[in-house]
Amino acid sequence: MDKKHNWLIRETEFPQNNMNHKETVFTIGNGYFSSRGSYEEGYPGENATTFVHGVFNDVPVFQTELVNFPSWFALRVFLEEEEFTLSTGQILDYHRELDMANGLLTRRVTWISPQGRQATIQFERFMNMADIHHAALRFSIFEVKFAGQIHFHAPIPGFVCNERYRHWGHVDQGFSDRGFPYLEIETLQTKIRAGIAQSINIESNHTVDYQNWNAKWVPTQVMTIPVTPGEKIEGTKHCVIYTNEDVTDPIKTAKETALAYRQVGFNQALNANNEIWNKLWESSNVTIVGDDRADRALRYNLFQVLVAAPRHSDKVSIGAKTLSGYGYRGHVFWDTEIFILPFLIFTQPKIAKTC
Repeated sequence: MDKKHNWLIRETEFPQNNMNHKETVFTIGNGYFSSRGSYEEGYPGENATTFVHGVFNDVPVFQTELVNFPSWFALRVFLEEEEFTLSTGQILDYHRELDMANGLLTRRVTWISPQGRQATIQFERFMNMADIHHAALRFSIFEVKFAGQIHFHAPIPGFVCNERYRHWGHVDQGFSDRGFPYLEIETLQTKIRAGIAQSINIESNHTVDYQNWNAKWVPTQVMTIPVTPGEKIEGTKHCVIYTNEDVTDPIKTAKETALAYRQVGFNQALNANNEIWNKLWESSNVTIVGDDRADRALRYNLFQVLVAAPRHSDKVSIGAKTLSGYGYRGHVFWDTEIFILPFLIFTQPKIAKTC
């Protein structure tokens, strides 16, 4: 088995009956925030969750819990009037892959809509180790076998809950002077204010019609692009999150940062991310010779510790469920000191001091 394979977690069949488990498996992050491996377009029964370290709010029974953030990578795709969703149509090919070397999560699906329109849709996303407030999604459509229009709806879906319990109050929303959406929200009891902003670039040479839909809680940029058979459309969605635990004015900072990323290509941001990951793995990687399955399994566990380990603050630590789900409500227990801290002391002493 080649070395590269032992850095990849792969899935080649649509996990319809195992969706929530696979969301946990494909969790990615950068030490500031993490997201479960739910789909960009959504799916019935999903448990789409993004957590930011230290953002807690009160809840009955559990006292406080980590708060679910809007999904930064949400993107709805329409082939003409038909929405791309794996709950309808026909899946001809499916592939999902997590590269533990740099935290890049890739999914590629060849799909035929209920009315017979066919295309291959690919999503690539990462949460930036070089800028912990930033994450990026590259979306591509190719092998198109119809003529018509493709619509992209890029929302900031603000009305989110923790298993049906809502923590956020609405503060403000709108669009920047370049037409990119932003959303400002605040936790209801702990009064932590968050600013979320995004910028979107269509990087292929296409004429794009832009619209801004400002429905409350869900500011959305809509892009319509004409397509003919064989064409490829490619774009990047940058998203930025700040809270008032980080800066005095989180929405102002988020909007300014998102606009700056408009000039940054996906590969440029990914390369900066890769440089940090390379340094992390230089001191953290462990290789088990002769047992590829154990080698990959150990590396996966180290990867999940590294994506959950906070680097920005000494006020937060690693919860028993890291940042991958609602188990233990984000609270920190003795197992962090017993099982996680020794690894960080030997490999990442600066991080260990903040945990």
